[in-house]
Amino acid sequence: MNPKHTITAVLLSAALPVSAVSYITAEQAAASAKTKVKNAEVRDVDFEREGRPYYDVELVADGKKYGVRVDAQNGRAVITDAEPQRK
Repeated sequence: MNPKHTITAVLLSAALPVSAVSYITAEQAAASAKTKVKNAEVRDVDFEREGRPYYDVELVADGKKYGVRVDAQNGRAVITDAEPQRK
């Protein structure tokens, strides 16, 4: 066996994650966020990787704009911001 191939194989296997992490979809994140704000309309969904990955979902309902953070692994949603909607 060629020593270069052995080294390459070892380096590649070391770079692979031990377990694959799966994330919910943007649609699932939006649905989870909507459970926190009744009659809401989704305006934007962004995937963020700061620390633990999450979706930042922007919703509007009843004249207010809401920010909801949804955990990308388990789908738990928390309202992070609520303010009057600008027209």
